[in-house]
Amino acid sequence: MLRLSGRDRRQEIAYRIADAVTAAMPDIESERSAHRYLVPGSTVQLTRRKISEADVAEARTEAAAWREKYEAARQDIEAHPEETETPRWYVGITQAFSRVMWYEGVCRRHELEKTERGYPSRST
Repeated sequence: MLRLSGRDRRQEIAYRIADAVTAAMPDIESERSAHRYLVPGSTVQLTRRKISEADVAEARTEAAAWREKYEAARQDIEAHPEETETPRWYVGITQAFSRVMWYEGVCRRHELEKTERGYPSRST
C-alpha cells in the first residue's frame, strides 16, 4: 500500500492519524459547546492533590534523614574545602538538599491545603 499511495512509512502514519482526527471532529464539535473554555490570561482554580497524614508522616521522616545527610556533607565540605576542587564534588550535597526541600514541601503543601482548597493557575 505504501508503494501505491506514494507515501513513506512516516507519512502513512501521519496520514492515518490525521484521518482519525478528522473522523472524530463531528463528535468533538457536539461536545464542545457543553464545556467551558478559558479566556487567555484568565485565572482558574485547580484542585490540589490531597496529601494524606501517612504521606506527611513519611515526608517528615525522610526530610529529617536527608537533613542529617545534608548537614554531614556540609560539615565535611567545610572541614575539607580542597575537596571542592574534585570533579562532581557537589553531587551528594545537592541531592541531599533537594530531597530535604522536596519532603519539606510535601509538609508545607499539606498545611496549605487546610486553608486553600485550590491552586490558582493562569491560562495562556
